[in-house]
Amino acid sequence: MNVSITGDAGRLQGAFAPGSTMDMALILPGNPALGRHMDDRISYALFLAFARKGFSTLRFNFRGTGHSQGEIKELEEDLLADSASAIDWLKEQSDELQQRIWIVGVEYGAYSGMQLLMRRPEVERFIAISPSVDTFDFSFLAPCPCSGLILHPEKGHEMKGIKRKTLASRLNEQGNIHTRFEMIPDADDNFEVGLKKLYQTVEDYIVTEQDKEIRLI
Repeated sequence: MNVSITGDAGRLQGAFAPGSTMDMALILPGNPALGRHMDDRISYALFLAFARKGFSTLRFNFRGTGHSQGEIKELEEDLLADSASAIDWLKEQSDELQQRIWIVGVEYGAYSGMQLLMRRPEVERFIAISPSVDTFDFSFLAPCPCSGLILHPEKGHEMKGIKRKTLASRLNEQGNIHTRFEMIPDADDNFEVGLKKLYQTVEDYIVTEQDKEIRLI
């Protein structure tokens, strides 16, 4: 169902699927300047993967994208503020005292999502699709409080792939943290090819990890 979220810069456009479990998932779209939005093929596939596994799942548009009001002026701060508004809205949809949230971000959304998990102890897992390592500094993940999955298209920019793999390796140096890094064969940054494999990889990760005790700090 379509929803409206109160954000710092006005109303944010969203879509929500109530779930059958206590688990929740927040889907953060990619770079709006590249045409990414909550209804693009990547964000929608991620939304379906979690909704079909019983998660209460929310996807939304950052300010200035689609029907979301406002405009991005300070990139990092505005992305994080919108993400915080979205997770607050998502949490309000559940009466559970123990809330378990997965953060799932694409490109810019991966950055703001990982910033968010450092601030929110209810976040238990992350999935980062093509995190924008050439735009943002991810050194704040020291230590990272939970494990996750980093996915990268095989035909994405080679240097970005190296940096993302290095990011996963660095997170895995933190003892009990385990971050998987996987390439999606034949896929490019738009996932015109490889979207089915992306969906299957995310679905398999959900099934494997959903019932684990996973938050460390």
